[in-house]
Amino acid sequence: MSQYVEISDNNYSGQTAQVTFNALEGGTYDLGEQVVPFTFYGDSISPGFSVYGEYILYYIRFYKTCSITVLPVTTTTTIPITTTTTTIPITTTTTTQYEAFDAILIDEFYYLSVGDNEYLAF
Repeated sequence: MSQYVEISDNNYSGQTAQVTFNALEGGTYDLGEQVVPFTFYGDSISPGFSVYGEYILYYIRFYKTCSITVLPVTTTTTIPITTTTTTIPITTTTTTQYEAFDAILIDEFYYLSVGDNEYLAF
């Protein structure tokens, strides 16, 4: 299948340009005068010829040169990143520290002393 490219220029549409093609695979080719936009077929140079390279357009009427480079499309392989979430059970132990206390039995009542506080328990 023949490769082709359409060259257009919003600023100079309908104008005539002298076109030179510097092929990516090597060589410089005079494509002659072309009315913009135009289609270039690689097969016009030789069968299976690539359209990739630099196109230089010289607008004779305006003494203006413009260029465009057409490059082959490259593909990039992307390696997906996988995120795994793992739940790890955590056991917490709470230790409660109690103050030491003294208890004395007096007439069926307990007299408690905890720290600086004193209590009467039944």
